[in-house]
Amino acid sequence: MTTPPHDWKRTEQMSVDPAVSSVKGARAEDQFGTPLGTVDAVFLDDATGQLSWVVVGGDAVAPATGAQLEGSSLRLPVDAAAVQTAPRLGGRGHLDADHLAALQDHYRGVGSTGRHAADTGGYGFAGNQAADAGARSLDGDGAMTLSEERLSVGTEVAPYSRAVLRIETVTEEVMVPVTVTRQVARVEYLPPHHESTGQATAPAGRVGEQATGWVTLHGEEPVVQTRRVPVERVRLATSWTQEQQQVSGQVRREELALDDDTARR
Repeated sequence: MTTPPHDWKRTEQMSVDPAVSSVKGARAEDQFGTPLGTVDAVFLDDATGQLSWVVVGGDAVAPATGAQLEGSSLRLPVDAAAVQTAPRLGGRGHLDADHLAALQDHYRGVGSTGRHAADTGGYGFAGNQAADAGARSLDGDGAMTLSEERLSVGTEVAPYSRAVLRIETVTEEVMVPVTVTRQVARVEYLPPHHESTGQATAPAGRVGEQATGWVTLHGEEPVVQTRRVPVERVRLATSWTQEQQQVSGQVRREELALDDDTARR
């Protein structure tokens, strides 16, 4: 068997099908229902993007080809003994060629009971795709049935963001017109023989300097004060909106190819 020349990387490094993403965090079981632990990571084939390996119990790598996801449980096509004796992940972020070959050799050589099988088929890893190995057989009427993959698109409700109301205090400059009143002094002229009002006068026959007492003028000044008053009530509410999104995915289909030996003669 030849080892694939490409690495097998974690799903965090590439975009994957939501169904593949839902495998992470599932409870892994062997083919007999024995608990194996939580699926901590999944690996995809770089070339096809198909789910191929899962990491369970922190460091054990198990094949996911043919696994069945039922609710939050993932049933793997191997038994617990095979997973426990498989080469460990060892903190790797991807499966290199040597580690991948060791995993494939291990799972080829163990049967459903964990003991080494007599044949070399094991779990049938051949090249990159286990499901594509071998030739297709004819139906009973001599015809072949072609198959193809189709996208099944649905929706599910999942949290995508969190929001919280928070009050912040901001300062702004406010211009307010204010009318103020102030006193002004004016000069009043009276006839010379007007009765005296107590003002000081110069001696008779001589006009000298004379003045009244000082007068204090008053005026209003703006006084600025602030006070906190409620202005509005707000609350956090959610509503649903609809939008159109385009989704895409790669599907495979089978095509017929005719090999005719007469063309070579």
